This record gives sequence, C-alpha cells and structure tokens, in this order.
Amino acid sequence: KPGMCVQVESWLTGRIREVLPPEPEPPSVFLLQTHVAGTYYHDLGTQARAFAFWDELALVREPHNLYDAQAIVVQSPEGEKIGYIPREKNALLAARIDKGERLAAYLAHRYHREGQPEQFVIRIYSQKS
Repeated sequence: KPGMCVQVESWLTGRIREVLPPEPEPPSVFLLQTHVAGTYYHDLGTQARAFAFWDELALVREPHNLYDAQAIVVQSPEGEKIGYIPREKNALLAARIDKGERLAAYLAHRYHREGQPEQFVIRIYSQKS
C-alpha cells in the first residue's frame, strides 16, 4: 500500500535503513524518475514531514504558467503545491496529460541539505486502464 515503509536493522553493520513496499501494480507503466523542482518556493514546513514513501502525489497541468507553458505542478495529497516537474522533463508528460492520460506520481526518496528546504524524488507512472 502506498505510504507504508518498514525500518530494518542490518545484522552486519547495525545501520537502520528503510525498506520500501513494492511498486504500484500493473496496469501502471513506469515513465520516469525525477526530482521536484522549485521546492524552495513552496516550503511546506511541518507538513512535509508527514509524507511517506510511495505516497501518491497529484500532477496538475498549469498551461497558463508565465514561465513555462508546459508546466506541471506536483501537489500534496491535500492539494498544496510542492513544486514542479523540471522544465527539461515536462514536455512529454504535459502532452500525455493534455491528451487525457492519467499520470500518477509516488514519493520515492526525500533528502535534506543544510540550509535548503527538503527535496523530493518522485517516480511517475501512466495509469493505463
């Protein structure tokens, strides 16, 4: 189930790592993995801590964006803007969404660098029916 994550301790090193659940079931088709751009401008504060691995995030077209006509917003399950699909990767995805194809994004990784907002890596799937 999306959002589940298990922590396990390595018997060899004693380190704790997170084991992710399996990827979404077919008929989902993996398209790409990318970071979420612009998180600096859309800091979610404490809400970002609630995101779990494989949580489904919404992809919403923003065709009237002044800076990129092919912009795709990445939104939290509550509908808050997290950031954007990077400009260099959004053209094919925007065309798919514009044709009515349903795309789903899942949180695959998150990391934080000193002095910067939390960063997110997502995996995008086509939801074929």
